[in-house]
Amino acid sequence: MPWNVEFQIVHKSGSNIKRVLTLCLGNTYRDETDIDYDEHSLDSMVLIRYSKQQSDELRITGFTIEFDDVGKDLTSLIESFTEILQQEEAIVHILKFSDPSIQKSHLEYAQEIYDIEMKLREVLSFIFIEVYGQSFYNLLQDVDVKIATKELPNEDYFKKHFENEFFFLLFSDYIRLNERKPIKNDDLLTLIRQVADFDALKTKLSSPPVSEGKYHDFLASIKERVDAIDKLRNCVAHNRSIPDKVRENYNMSKRLLLEGIADFWYELNHEDDRPVWEEEATEALEAALENASWNPDDGSVEIYNSYDETYRTCRSYDELVEELERLAIDTSCLSMPYEEGAPVFNYDPTDDVSDAIAGYEKKMRELGWDI
Repeated sequence: MPWNVEFQIVHKSGSNIKRVLTLCLGNTYRDETDIDYDEHSLDSMVLIRYSKQQSDELRITGFTIEFDDVGKDLTSLIESFTEILQQEEAIVHILKFSDPSIQKSHLEYAQEIYDIEMKLREVLSFIFIEVYGQSFYNLLQDVDVKIATKELPNEDYFKKHFENEFFFLLFSDYIRLNERKPIKNDDLLTLIRQVADFDALKTKLSSPPVSEGKYHDFLASIKERVDAIDKLRNCVAHNRSIPDKVRENYNMSKRLLLEGIADFWYELNHEDDRPVWEEEATEALEAALENASWNPDDGSVEIYNSYDETYRTCRSYDELVEELERLAIDTSCLSMPYEEGAPVFNYDPTDDVSDAIAGYEKKMRELGWDI
């Protein structure tokens, strides 16, 4: 399948530009692929779309090159062609427009940035709901940012689309989320009525919108990372080539930001003695054993697996342990955070299963099991 790349050039009027372009294309294929196309084949790959005299000496010409897919990296093929064009004396100015190789790369970056922004919005929504939870749709009431729309949607719109104010911020504004907006006179009077004394008022006015330690630290940590991602995002949004330095900074900042987000959720889940997924796994084990059917007549126990809603029959200690470990792992995966389709943390259910069945030794002996 050919790749169509569109160009516009300014060239000397006396030149046979179709012939010039055909020769440049032939040199490209010989240099990059060792394929020597005949003149007729090369001529069919060059389509002149328009041409107009710009001055006595120069013409403006638009053309399309249909690059053959010859198993070669088409990006390098296109780059080689443009380099050869630049060396052609008849051509004085070159612009490249539609380029499927750049389009493909930009689409991949757009998907990455979508995922990054959604992960970031999730953390930011959590933080601001925690701090300003009295109003789910006025989370930025103290923040000095402007919504990227003439009029902020109303609460009904937010509810219908499952969104909040963070969905209407410019990407570059994420770095300003902990900057307090200037206090207007009416807001100041309201604030005075809410605080106990002058010291409390002074603290409120001088503190950032989010001052709680770990939340404040997260907002501070994203500034430089978001800025580097935004620079590449602008190239993608405006269909520009991406400079190597911008790409390099993006890759590093993306990694650091995603690590920071994963660390945020990890620390949140470890605030208590145990992560929520381990607690839920323990509860599933306890429920399975409490509701088990112990059958001394045939030496078996039937337990209910709440994960897949099935009953399982175990006829030995080892079978019971295996079944309970499977239940614990499956249950933990329901609450454990995931990254790129894989659980972020490892959970070993051995100790939880041992603790859960410790109180059932008598019942297991009544089944005739070796334990």
